[in-house]
Amino acid sequence: MFIALITMLVDTGYTAETFTAEPDLVKIQDSGLDVCLLTKARRTFMQLYRKDAVKTSDEVNEIFLNLKRLGFNEVVLQWTSYDEFSLYASQLKGSQSVIALPRFIRAAKNNNIKLWIGTHYANDYWKALSLSDNDLQKFLQQSLLDLKKRLETLVPTLNMTIANNDIVAGWYISDELDDFNWNTAQREKILFEYLAEKSSLLRKAKPEWPIAISAFSNGIRSAVNLKVFFERILQDTYIQRIWFQDGVGVRKLSLAKYENYANELSKISQSYPDGFGIVNEIFVPNLEKNEERANTTTSLSNLLKQLSIASAVTRDISIFSAPDYLLNDADNNAILLYNQWLKSAATCRQ
Repeated sequence: MFIALITMLVDTGYTAETFTAEPDLVKIQDSGLDVCLLTKARRTFMQLYRKDAVKTSDEVNEIFLNLKRLGFNEVVLQWTSYDEFSLYASQLKGSQSVIALPRFIRAAKNNNIKLWIGTHYANDYWKALSLSDNDLQKFLQQSLLDLKKRLETLVPTLNMTIANNDIVAGWYISDELDDFNWNTAQREKILFEYLAEKSSLLRKAKPEWPIAISAFSNGIRSAVNLKVFFERILQDTYIQRIWFQDGVGVRKLSLAKYENYANELSKISQSYPDGFGIVNEIFVPNLEKNEERANTTTSLSNLLKQLSIASAVTRDISIFSAPDYLLNDADNNAILLYNQWLKSAATCRQ
């Protein structure tokens, strides 16, 4: 969902009262919203594209320095390769590689930030979900073969750059899960077998690294049903953490629906203490005409509402994403939110 943020918008009953223009800080305080909630989010996602691969070491270090100033201590590299492009030397036929991954690892280490190492992301994954069960299974099997090949060069790259595991938080599987495309018994069987084998490959490559994946809801499955679905993944695979995207930024879920899912899904932690976390989306659709960006940074008041729901049920809170929607000088909302986040990081008790 983080990739095609606007293409799957649904009518979720948002009202003018739900998302408002940015009030001043006095009004936020009068409403009972606590700006110190910003410090509850200690992890951010980061998407690396070709433009990022040509950044210098100083430029990359500046990004991580800013993230550290904001209080983040973990970064999820959402992928280390996507489509035909790779941030490390890939031996797959047709791959285009720029050896940029070591620069990001060194920058993370310089700023004492831990990394979740993402796997390969393929845009064709979403297209494959509309195929027949047999064709989908073939696609996923080919993905597993490709992963085996990619790990042959990714793991040595990691080993050369990471002297020990002090800056690694774990693996992140880049295939996001939804509650629409896996709703038959056969589809669930295909998914569980795929995730079991994929997580097994990652575990063999780095046995000590935990494995995480993210998921979102279109409001198709009930919160109770989705909880059972997630628990089966945690039980039947080597995946140890499922991060639930709140769906608020992309408007798949209203705040009320998000809160309902968060409350129910947080019960996963009763059986799997590290099994559940929340990803708060810090963007909203850009409604300004003639603007190139599909999304813009959300307001402080909107984000505080999202974080209030998350912090009530879990301490495992990520955002999507600081590099895109906080470190963006071209977005006035980003500048306002960045400045307040910086103040909160400096003054609020951790």
